[in-house]
Amino acid sequence: MSALLLITHGNLGESLLAQAHHVMGPLDVEVAVLGVNGKEDIDALSQAAVNLRDELSKNLVILTDVFGATPSNIAHQIGHGHPIVHGINLAMLLRASSYPRLGARELALRLVEGGRQAIFSGDKPPQTTPSNA
Repeated sequence: MSALLLITHGNLGESLLAQAHHVMGPLDVEVAVLGVNGKEDIDALSQAAVNLRDELSKNLVILTDVFGATPSNIAHQIGHGHPIVHGINLAMLLRASSYPRLGARELALRLVEGGRQAIFSGDKPPQTTPSNA
């Protein structure tokens, strides 16, 4: 089974996960969340992230909210070959539940695809050709 580790600012990860549960019910992937408030010790946060990473499936994707910020830096510090996706949004979490058995790298690609498809400007999304999803 696939697993997600959300490392985000404050309670963003917890809020996104709560909304995903509201929409989908229980997700078909393991999920752990680490919130970073900026006042914690970086070494302690990194250790907490390592502990969560090690508790989850080896088929792990790490998601952060913004590249280059503290959550992203922690993800890269503890990633050890796991794919890392930046720019988490609710659509990504909903998509993850559709692919609980994919390998981590393929799942990361599907999450990015779903996240991008959910971002657009205007009254309705542009016409796209269906993916092989």
